[in-house]
Amino acid sequence: MSTGVRGVHIDLPSKPLLQSPPMLDAKVWWPLFPLLLLIVIVCLTWALVLAVRGGHDLRARWLQVGALTCYLLAAVSAVGSERGAVSANLHRPFSLATQLCLLLALVHRIFRMDLYSRSDAYIITGLIVSGFLQAGWSAFAVLVVQNLVAGAPVWVMIILYATGALST
Repeated sequence: MSTGVRGVHIDLPSKPLLQSPPMLDAKVWWPLFPLLLLIVIVCLTWALVLAVRGGHDLRARWLQVGALTCYLLAAVSAVGSERGAVSANLHRPFSLATQLCLLLALVHRIFRMDLYSRSDAYIITGLIVSGFLQAGWSAFAVLVVQNLVAGAPVWVMIILYATGALST
């Protein structure tokens, strides 16, 4: 592109000189995934060693074993999805199970209570965790339903939205 002002021609580039990828682009953050994987595995292994050597009860040990196992499964499925061997969403249930184990381990450690003698706490924490999971599932379902409803008849839209409202 050339512009002229009083006989002077200036050539301007058609593209910006510096193009940086968006901040949340996977190409920016994906190279850091192995480092994050290593840090989390070291922390979960350290927590497991502390639970075993610290003389914690059997439930605390199993919660740490469950968190480490679920995270390893999430990492393997994420690497497999990168190579196209499995679905890109396969790691999500394992990640949720890891977070659930860590949350239960935290609740167990903070309250240091026997859940069998105080079943109220077990029921209340179960309701809180299921509420968070239901909210996440509802957000995912809304996105899927919006794509399905785009060209559907009105009666199908009513049925889908009514089913979604009843399930939450």
